[in-house]
Amino acid sequence: RAWLRKSCMISYLPIFIHITAYFFRLIEEMGDLAEEMPLKNLNDENDEEGGEIKKYKWYNINWNTLPAKAAFFFDTARRVGSLPSLVLFLTGIGLDKVEAGLILGFRLLGMLFGGPFWGVIADKFHCHRLILIINCIGIILTMGCQPLLAIKYGNPVINKCPEPTWSQFVNNLNQTNNSTLDGQSINQKQDMYGTPFFVFFFTQILAAFFEVSGASFIDVATIRKSQLSKHRKIDYGRQRFWGPIGAIFGVNMTNLIIDYFPKVSITCYSGLFVTYVLFTILMTVCLLVLYNGLSFEDENHTMNEKEKQCFRKTFRRHLIQFEVILVYGIAFFGGVVYSSYKVLNFLYLKELSSPSLVRTLTISIAGFSAIFGFFFSGKIIRILGGPLISLMVALIFFVVRYLGYTFAPTGWILLAFQPLHFLSFVLFVTSAITYVKETSPLIVITSMVSLFQTMFEGVGVLVGSSIGGVLFKNYGGRKVYLIYAFFALFWAMVLGVYIFIFKDKNKNTTKSEKNDESTTYENDTTC
Repeated sequence: RAWLRKSCMISYLPIFIHITAYFFRLIEEMGDLAEEMPLKNLNDENDEEGGEIKKYKWYNINWNTLPAKAAFFFDTARRVGSLPSLVLFLTGIGLDKVEAGLILGFRLLGMLFGGPFWGVIADKFHCHRLILIINCIGIILTMGCQPLLAIKYGNPVINKCPEPTWSQFVNNLNQTNNSTLDGQSINQKQDMYGTPFFVFFFTQILAAFFEVSGASFIDVATIRKSQLSKHRKIDYGRQRFWGPIGAIFGVNMTNLIIDYFPKVSITCYSGLFVTYVLFTILMTVCLLVLYNGLSFEDENHTMNEKEKQCFRKTFRRHLIQFEVILVYGIAFFGGVVYSSYKVLNFLYLKELSSPSLVRTLTISIAGFSAIFGFFFSGKIIRILGGPLISLMVALIFFVVRYLGYTFAPTGWILLAFQPLHFLSFVLFVTSAITYVKETSPLIVITSMVSLFQTMFEGVGVLVGSSIGGVLFKNYGGRKVYLIYAFFALFWAMVLGVYIFIFKDKNKNTTKSEKNDESTTYENDTTC
């Protein structure tokens, strides 16, 4: 019966792929009627020579952007499809849940250092393709070696595929290894924070150091393509739509490989590294094609020393405003809240004894929700009254979503709350980016967007996942999501108090100050 069930799942894949393709085709057709993405200003100018602007239908393929679409697809497929299973891999080789949480939390240190490092090197020497090759080799070495490290440093009692069952542990009571009912060996139990912990701790940080440049390099290449395109408009958002599709595909492929992983002396979750390395290679190939012949020479004059000083002063002046500090604080705390879903969700599903199909549907439903989210979030932000109110609403939906997780008796019931991914995560990110774009002076807008990403998906997720791992071990997954739900509610209330009491009270003054400030930024040549 198990073989028949898995065979049926495989037989549904072609149908699923056709439905997905038709669905995305329908979205492209709706594009002309849908709201513009918040990043619409990144689109290039159409060639207006000859009078009329040439219009293209949804079925007219822009071959120049296919590498960008494919790169978004494979990058999201590798990250969303594989990385959530890392916590199951780490616990599957014998590490404690607290150790796994710390490893995945501090893994982001590699991102915090790798992002600026590779960005500065690429901008200074214009060697994007060389960096892509170096990062691809680094990922193959650091991620590909982890199954081998698991064989050497994993706990042999539980580091097996398939995982030992309860009855196997009961039968092992009469064996010399003295296994206990919960699957831990008295003689072979590993000490907390021993050699295996530090081996995977530093390996994951190094892997993240090579991984982080992928997403930013795709963004840079796509934006630059749109700037240089003179004959056809390139919509940045249309390229990013392939990301959620890649997430759905990636999680299906990863779970299939995990389910059919051979019977060896290593956890079945080692299969995630197969898809991760494969998708990384495919993404790198797409990016090498995308960057081929792509010029990064500045058409304007280079920034002189006086303009550099103006940049620094404008950056400091903008960053010390109370509202800006509040928004970036909300970005940090939002990252803390989001970390429980990003890092601990699969571990919680395992605690609920959910089958692999539930894990697949979890990502799939969230992916389809994100497709609609990125398409219509701009309109929702305007309906709600602006990005600040939308940030508050997104935090409230995080509360609703996590309360649903808390009281869901099974993983199947938990799936009912996955469509809220659109109104929680997607709305939070798009609202924050919209706020940054609307309020930041043009001269510092790139720095402010990068700062938001660092606070949200870097520092916030690092702190949140580290604390979440400790809470998960001591109180279980339900208490973790309950605590984070009230944490999100608290900051939603703080933001609401500011919006409806302090901001409205000083609305006219604030508007006048912003106009004066904007004029100062534009006209102050001395800074």
